[in-house]
Amino acid sequence: MLQSLGLGPDVEAVYRGMPADPSGGVAELCASLGLTETQVRSGLDRLVDLDLLRPSRDSPGALRAVSPDLGLELVLRRQEEDLARRQAELARSKAAAVRVVSEFADLRPNTEVDGAERLVGMDAIQSRLEELAHGLARSSR
Repeated sequence: MLQSLGLGPDVEAVYRGMPADPSGGVAELCASLGLTETQVRSGLDRLVDLDLLRPSRDSPGALRAVSPDLGLELVLRRQEEDLARRQAELARSKAAAVRVVSEFADLRPNTEVDGAERLVGMDAIQSRLEELAHGLARSSR
């Protein structure tokens, strides 16, 4: 259910199992959840990475689950920030691509004169054919 938040089934089971017995250790979680020690420890590590588990103040060395309303909100906020960062990177990449295309166009020896396009060399002809084919593929979508 929480896979879109980065919690696989085992991790979610460990998170849900923590409040049921906050004083229990790895062995108790394994027994109550039917998971191996490796699965439980991996789940605990992932939950710590996501800040869904924090050190207990009542039991030194133990972990406590962060309440879902706070913890899952933090996970969602981090995902939104990551998405915004990736969108900004994409916008910068698009702008850089436009600059490169523009610079390349200025360097081409091929020109359009009186409505006719003049292509010099086989590479120029092949490039133009590729551009036309790409344009046709996009317009047929």
